[in-house]
Amino acid sequence: MIIKEFNKSLYREKYFYRELKMIVENHSFGIFSWYESEYKEGHVYTSQWHGAYYTFYFVVSGIYEDTDSEGNRILHGPGSIVLYNDTPSYTARSVGGACFRKCFHLYKTEFTRKLLSCFFPECHVALQYPDAAKAEQIFDRIKEEYCRKDAEYDPTVLLGLVTQLLENIRSQIPTHSRSSRFDEILGCVENNLNNSSLNREFLCRMCGTSGSTLDRLFRKHTFSSVNEYIRNKRLSHVTNLLSVTSLRMNEIASSAGFASTNHMNWVFRKKFGISPSRYRKNILLAYLPFVGNDE
Repeated sequence: MIIKEFNKSLYREKYFYRELKMIVENHSFGIFSWYESEYKEGHVYTSQWHGAYYTFYFVVSGIYEDTDSEGNRILHGPGSIVLYNDTPSYTARSVGGACFRKCFHLYKTEFTRKLLSCFFPECHVALQYPDAAKAEQIFDRIKEEYCRKDAEYDPTVLLGLVTQLLENIRSQIPTHSRSSRFDEILGCVENNLNNSSLNREFLCRMCGTSGSTLDRLFRKHTFSSVNEYIRNKRLSHVTNLLSVTSLRMNEIASSAGFASTNHMNWVFRKKFGISPSRYRKNILLAYLPFVGNDE
C-alpha cells in the first residue's frame, strides 16, 4: 500500500494506492486508487489529464463545482454522488467555503464497463443522495476493504461493495425521471455507433422525435448536447478498444463510426491532447496486469 499526502495552502489530499492484480471469476476488476480531498475557498483545479478509469466521488461537505466541456457549471452539494465515464478536461472549485470529497477510481476493463452499464447505460450519473450517511458508509466500507493488508484482501468483497453502491445509487433515481423512451433513444445510439451518419438529425429521423425534445432529454439525463454525447460515446468506445484489444487504428475508427482514421485521430487529440496510438502505449504500461483477462 502506497500512501501519498499533499498539503498545500488551498487544498489537502491523501491518496491510497495499491498495485494489485484482482481477478474475480476470470474477469479483470480493480480500484486504481482511493483518495480524500479537501479544497479551501479560492482553490481552482484544472485538468487536461485523461485516464482509463471510471471515477466515483461523494461530496461530504461544502459545495463542489464542475465545469463541463461546454462551459456549463454544475454544482454538487453535501450528499452528492457523481460517476464519471471519463476523466475529461475540466475546471472545478469549491464554492462558498471549504469542500471535502471522498473518491475512488475503477480500472476501465470490459467487465467493469458491462457492470456499470447494467445500472447506467451511459456510465454516468450525478444526483443528490437523500440518505447521505448511508452513501458515505458504503464509501468508507470500500476504503476499508481496499486498504486491508494483502493477506486479508478479498477482491470479491470489494466487487460486492461497488455493486451495492451502484444498486443504492440506482434506487435513488425516481422511476419517472428516466423514461423508457429515452432508453430507446440511447439504445439507438448504441446500435448505430459504427454508422458515420449518426448525429442529432439521424436520431430525430430514426426515433421520430423533434430536435428540441432530444436536446431537452439529453441535457436532463446526460448533462451534454446530443452531438456531444454521441462524440463522447465514440471516444469512449475508442478508448475501450485501445485498452482491451489489439485492433488496428483503421478498424477502431470504423467500429466507432468515424469517417476515417485521420478524423478519429483529430477528434481524439482535440479532447485528450495525445494521439490514439500514444494513448494505447500509455495505458498498456499503466494497466498491463489487467490485459488479457477480460471476457
